[in-house]
Amino acid sequence: MLRCKDFVDSKKKEVGRIVSLAKTSAISFFYSLRNYCLKQKGVLLVLMSLITFKASMEASSLLNGEVPVDQLKAISLTIGGGLLGFTAIVFSLLLFSLQINLQRLRYLDFYRFSADRHVLGYLLSCLIVSISIIAASLFIVESSSGQHAALMFWAVVLFTFLLIFSYKRAIQLIDPIEQVRLIESEVDSSLERWGKVIERQILADKIAPIESLTNKDFDSLRWQLCRRYPTHQQAVFNSIDSLCSMTKVYTELNDYIVARNTLTKIIFIIDRYMRFRQNTFIEGSPFMSTSVESEPVFNYALERVGQSTSDAISADDKEWIQICFEVFSHLAQNSNFYKVQHGYQLGQQITSIIYYLTSGVKETIPLKNNDVMINASRSVGGLATALLKTASYDNLQQLDKSLLLLGSLSISKGDITVINDVMQRYGDIVFLLLFSEGTDAESEAQSISTSIHFLGKLHLQQGGKTSFNLGYVNGVYGFGETSLSVKLSQQAQILLSDTERFKSEITSLIEGICLWLKVSFNDRYELYQLDQEADLDLFHYLYSLSDTMLKILLTLTSEITEHQLRHDAYTVINREIIALCEIREDKEVFRRIDSYDFMNSLFNLHRLIGSLDTQSCSSVLTINILKLGFKAASINSDHGLLVKAICAAAIISVNNNEQSLYRGLIDKNLNEFSGHQKVCFNALPKLEYLGRLGRFEKGRTMTSYPRCTIERFCHKSLTNELREEIKYSIEAIKLNAIDKEVGTN
Repeated sequence: MLRCKDFVDSKKKEVGRIVSLAKTSAISFFYSLRNYCLKQKGVLLVLMSLITFKASMEASSLLNGEVPVDQLKAISLTIGGGLLGFTAIVFSLLLFSLQINLQRLRYLDFYRFSADRHVLGYLLSCLIVSISIIAASLFIVESSSGQHAALMFWAVVLFTFLLIFSYKRAIQLIDPIEQVRLIESEVDSSLERWGKVIERQILADKIAPIESLTNKDFDSLRWQLCRRYPTHQQAVFNSIDSLCSMTKVYTELNDYIVARNTLTKIIFIIDRYMRFRQNTFIEGSPFMSTSVESEPVFNYALERVGQSTSDAISADDKEWIQICFEVFSHLAQNSNFYKVQHGYQLGQQITSIIYYLTSGVKETIPLKNNDVMINASRSVGGLATALLKTASYDNLQQLDKSLLLLGSLSISKGDITVINDVMQRYGDIVFLLLFSEGTDAESEAQSISTSIHFLGKLHLQQGGKTSFNLGYVNGVYGFGETSLSVKLSQQAQILLSDTERFKSEITSLIEGICLWLKVSFNDRYELYQLDQEADLDLFHYLYSLSDTMLKILLTLTSEITEHQLRHDAYTVINREIIALCEIREDKEVFRRIDSYDFMNSLFNLHRLIGSLDTQSCSSVLTINILKLGFKAASINSDHGLLVKAICAAAIISVNNNEQSLYRGLIDKNLNEFSGHQKVCFNALPKLEYLGRLGRFEKGRTMTSYPRCTIERFCHKSLTNELREEIKYSIEAIKLNAIDKEVGTN
């Protein structure tokens, strides 16, 4: 019984599964059929109409002889005459409404849209249907009266549909979005037609190829045919002129959505033209006359957009100005894409576009409009970052000058919003430069550093603008989510997640940080000094970027890093420590340095240096570590950092047989910071603990868990030599305290 029950249950489940699959298949078939019908609804409608027409004609043949011929003729003449008059009225009304709505456009566009062949074709078809109904009334006979009645009915239906189509087409022509689409499709059709002409000529004519010295992929045959048939450019000229004119019309109507959609179509038209031309561009070709000019199509497009920019500036229309800047920016980015990805020689075109963009930015300065300046900063900065992503450095200096101009004006005005956006753009540029390679990257890094330094110097000279400080430091020096420091930290975390996979990226970032700290050192050092002289509170912010870079540098440098690169990182960090010790005594800076175990990371880096110039490196490092530790102790009363500094310097000096140097530095720093005996005394217990001296004798087991690299080294690798150096530092601290007390008494 149990087996029978299990068998029945299994069969029920199987049947249920089959039914479920059948339902699923049926539902899927239904949805597939519905989607197909929706896609092919026009074809299905025509088929249904033909079937209905055939059926109605068969059915109407039964009425032959039943419908009076005289009455049918009268009805046909009446309906035909009415439709003819109605067609004339509709024709007049549609053309009148089109002309009223299109009268703001230039003549060529007015002619193009008001004489649309679709509208005229629909209305002409309506006229033919009306005349056909009238003419058919002359040939009605009694034997086919029923079929004539059915034909007249279907003629009226066709007339109605044609009238509806003409109305819908007229509405589309009035819609500016449809007008722009028609302009774009006309250019596309024209260039496609000329492309076929050129392809046929290439096959038919035997043209001698021309070799290019600068472009090995140069298509000389196509280039010569493009010169032979310059009329292919006419459609592009007309479309650009139409789009710029329409943009002006709709900006005057404050319809900026349509204006943006209209003017930005120039980007797609130029893109289509570049695809038509293919690799036929030559820098300095006969098409060009000066360094500022490009080829005729580019020249005309830039001149018209430049004129739109001038009109927008004259009207003080910030939205219109923003649209023009965006068009310039995207034109340059598209041209750069074809230059990098396809090898098109578009360098002169890109230079020309950027010239117009930067000139437009200069023209907007007298407006002193913050919104315009922010939009200009976004366009210029966005273009600069786009060029850097493809390692294109040729025009960065021009863009840098525009950003510098905007930032300088913002600082002089005391406006926080513009300088904040400018520094954000500089932060993005520096971030990409850190991953760039080559001599061009170094020169651009130097130029960007000089600009940031100039803005910082100008800002510090203003003085006393505490609320304005955040506007300047954000982006490059700040701590916000979009700041350069945060971006670098996030990128470093990603790289550290898989060091083997991102080995090349890690190397690039280490090289980039070393390069930036090297080329920007003098600029940053001067800002530190200016901040100290003016007694401002910006050093905490100004040093934050260097602080973050040093942390990343120390974290990324490991055993897999190339030997020379370790030494470069070591040299850069040493110089940064010297600057930190010589400049402003900032508690927050020293507190943050100890918060991420700066001393331990520095100690680890020393162990990775190896034999390359170890003697001189270790000497300088020992001096700086002790100076940094004692200075932190004097400023923040941080005896923990002092202990790490003393022990780290002792380890380095013992490893390199520089005990005499170490002891001399201990005595020197104790004399220089003799006024801070309390913090030195607070460091004694920890020093005795690490050196296993006094109550922490060597043979005793230590119970405390070591918390840092230096402590772990002392616990696991404590030698008699190291123990003696730590002991010397303890005795020196005590002796210095006694001397200080005696001197006081």
